[in-house]
Amino acid sequence: MAKSRQSPKIRKLKVGSVILSSRVRLARNVRNRTFPDWSKPEERKALSEELSARCIEAGRLVSRDLESWNFLGGETDRVSSAVRDSLETSRLLSDCGECSAFVYDSANNCGDERFSVMINEEDHLRIQSIVDGYALDRAFASVDAFDSALGSFVEYAFSSRLGFLTACPSNVGTGLRASVEVYLPALLLLNEFDAVERAVTSLKFNFRGLSGEGSPLNSGRVQISTGGTLGLSESQAIASLKRVVDEVVRLEENARRHILTYRPFYLYDYVSRAIAILSGSYLICYDEAVSCMQAIRLGLELGVVKGISLRAFSVAMRSINIGSIKQMMTERGLSGKDFSLHEVPASCAPNRYNEEFDSEDAFRSQFLREVVSKISFTNKDYL
Repeated sequence: MAKSRQSPKIRKLKVGSVILSSRVRLARNVRNRTFPDWSKPEERKALSEELSARCIEAGRLVSRDLESWNFLGGETDRVSSAVRDSLETSRLLSDCGECSAFVYDSANNCGDERFSVMINEEDHLRIQSIVDGYALDRAFASVDAFDSALGSFVEYAFSSRLGFLTACPSNVGTGLRASVEVYLPALLLLNEFDAVERAVTSLKFNFRGLSGEGSPLNSGRVQISTGGTLGLSESQAIASLKRVVDEVVRLEENARRHILTYRPFYLYDYVSRAIAILSGSYLICYDEAVSCMQAIRLGLELGVVKGISLRAFSVAMRSINIGSIKQMMTERGLSGKDFSLHEVPASCAPNRYNEEFDSEDAFRSQFLREVVSKISFTNKDYL
């Protein structure tokens, strides 16, 4: 008698498994000073030095923790490329030529908040907090407290009629942009992703890839963010975003239940292909690696694979960006010379990468082979 095949037990999903992080950013400019894109280099440099000092003072007023900020003095080209890449891919620092930044990252303490101030980006000041999970209120409380403290040292550009003045008209008003990073692989698998995107954008919210406007959405990992906030208070803008996000989370949870109940082979195929790619690759770019790891993460969350904790896997996912890869290579004493072409199978010929061999792609593959070697399917009989 043949064994009956039962799909894995449906778990009660946590919101945190859909919402990866929350971010709140405030844009501020100094009164009677030209916006960065229109100012001269000497003006930006002088303002950079002035605002850096004021921010350090404001940090001391807000919390003792802020005294431990890493001040990356002057323009960011004075920061090592590995550190800069890591900050940019973590969205703590924008890719600006003349942006003085000092960063407070509490990862060494509580591990779930990253706070930064960017100076001379599009605006004179971009104050932002990124918190793991669904924590918009906490992120806003962090930036709001710092903003109030900094306002005692800096006179902001403010209109009694319009609110805070910013370089981009869409930020005029509160200067606030709130967003959540969501993970929607089930909606992607069921071909419902585009419908969700249309619904969100029709409500005047942004639905974008992680790298901002125009970036790809095919990994299922996106940002949902507020649009313009003119005429809205900060609390109103955040509350409206929460309502939209809650509905998207509900749709994703329903899609996951549907796949587990009615299309389990789709799920097994999706996860198995991702494991096969990562375990057999010797050169893999960041985008392809993220796409595969998203699929495996879904398998872990729904209980179809085992061998590594979700927390450890999430740490590994955060470690494959170019900045983190360069740092790991440096820590291990590796360079491009440690990865030669004759070690790469013919099936992974370097013409996949425009005929340019990339040692970071090779090391990323090596790192991910180690990660996926621990993973196995929970119910082999089902396969």
